[in-house]
Amino acid sequence: AILLLISHNPSGLLPTIRSRCQVLKLRPIHAEYFEKIIRASAPDILSGEIKALHELAAGRPGLALRLYESHALEAYKLVLQTLARSTQHSIFELEELINGLQGKKSRGDGLDLVLETLLQRITR
Repeated sequence: AILLLISHNPSGLLPTIRSRCQVLKLRPIHAEYFEKIIRASAPDILSGEIKALHELAAGRPGLALRLYESHALEAYKLVLQTLARSTQHSIFELEELINGLQGKKSRGDGLDLVLETLLQRITR
């Protein structure tokens, strides 16, 4: 039998578990294959949206589909526009951004998913 253990933080696993594992590093899916996977589930999606999802989801099609279905691209664009206005942001500006975006949460959990995804990418 083969057991696959997937961890984004292998150092957090117990040493007794890690010692019995073989590491298999997976890379993000190539952009062309990523697009085929996304189009199979969302045939009406625009090419620009696929590129944005590929970037935001770091090549992970499952996460990209969750982001697309939760209308997270709108929140992502607002976050990027706000951050692009200047090179330095105070904690108050970022808090204002988040509070403003939270008012738009009626279309699903897009904002939560965008913020979670961005925080994961920043902390890696």
